[in-house]
Amino acid sequence: MGVACIQSGRFGVAGAPDFDLSPYSPTLWLAADDMTGFADADIVGGGSPKNWNNLGSAGGNFAQATANRRPTYQTNEVNTTLPVVRFLNTPAAEEDSLISTVDLSTILSLSAYAFFIVVRPTIGGGTDGSARYYRRPRLFGTNSNDQFHIGLYDTKFALNHNSVTGPKILTPTAFTVNTWSIVECYYDGTTMSIRFNGLAAGTIAGANVASITGVKTLIGLGTDLKFDGDTAEVVGFNTYPGAADMTAIRQGLGVKYGITV
Repeated sequence: MGVACIQSGRFGVAGAPDFDLSPYSPTLWLAADDMTGFADADIVGGGSPKNWNNLGSAGGNFAQATANRRPTYQTNEVNTTLPVVRFLNTPAAEEDSLISTVDLSTILSLSAYAFFIVVRPTIGGGTDGSARYYRRPRLFGTNSNDQFHIGLYDTKFALNHNSVTGPKILTPTAFTVNTWSIVECYYDGTTMSIRFNGLAAGTIAGANVASITGVKTLIGLGTDLKFDGDTAEVVGFNTYPGAADMTAIRQGLGVKYGITV
């Protein structure tokens, strides 16, 4: 892996620090501050992005063909100047989500992986099936319970290899709604771990996923599991980069988005 690099304005956002992930060779890299991925968006605040291109080595994009289910692009939402992709699920007939054209197995290796999500939930997660969210909203992953997903579970972030047979792991402490977090999930080949904003990781041994071949990846949606909130960046690796690089990436994203880690 390469050396972490803090640059200024890689995507032309004046005055905003930017972390260059290129040396780390992610397979998945979705950055709201790179607008080349939005095929038919009004990128001056409030536009509805149709496609979010993957800047990582797996290529492809995340898209939503149905107009009233597209998330919106919002400017100046994090660290003063940086934009976000906003998911809303009111009314229930207009649940925002994006679906990948890339097979999950090209992004994620079951033998080892690492993911970072820069996110601000506007809901706490839960099981009551209210008008604004259903059960346990997902940030990223598949729409099948026997596969891989990262989501919200009763005010904590959850990494779930398989919600039918496990294992599942939660952040050690609860997050606060309307507050930015860097969610960090990884499997080093032996242990699953999760943390947010650098807080001590919860860990669990083992991995159990039925299959990820031929499965498309979703953001903000999984069957009846919707997400309300903002996503600024998603980064994924089909290997475990190692502790030093994980620290450098976490700290780099923290500087970029003004999040204390």
